[in-house]
Amino acid sequence: MRQNLTHVLLPADSRTLEDVRRNYPAGRVERITNGVDVFYCYVVPAFSEKGLRSIPVRRNGRFMNQSLEDLHGVICSGGIRLDLDKELVWINGEMLHLPGAELLLLKILLLNDTSCISRRILLTILERKTGKMMQDNTLSVHIARLRKALGIHEGKSYIATEPGKGYRWAFPVMKKL
Repeated sequence: MRQNLTHVLLPADSRTLEDVRRNYPAGRVERITNGVDVFYCYVVPAFSEKGLRSIPVRRNGRFMNQSLEDLHGVICSGGIRLDLDKELVWINGEMLHLPGAELLLLKILLLNDTSCISRRILLTILERKTGKMMQDNTLSVHIARLRKALGIHEGKSYIATEPGKGYRWAFPVMKKL
């Protein structure tokens, strides 16, 4: 039986390789060179179905994968109300329509309270959701769209950027799960 494979070309950076190995444990690394440059190709089983089954949620100082099927209830923060069951968002009582990627990023940020989520983790989650490899700037575009849709609360953005690390939610979060 032949298995479908996806090839991911990576820079020769040990941190990137470690992140990819952690997020795609079923893959293998192949070293490629053109005589001058060295690249690593991470070969992973192709997605059999599109979709995401879990997202990372920080608990007791560590990230744990939380099944999307187990997420229920309402999350509130700074005038925003997110209903996890219906996947609906309200800002100050007005319903807000968010595309899938922006809604997923909002869920992740709210579920992790004010913990910083790395760009690599967020990018990997978007890749798993779509089943396609994404450019680093794609995440920046989705975060910018989400910021624009949410607006400003108490004079600052809902999403804080931690340079060199990632993003975090800027206001206290109340969960009714």
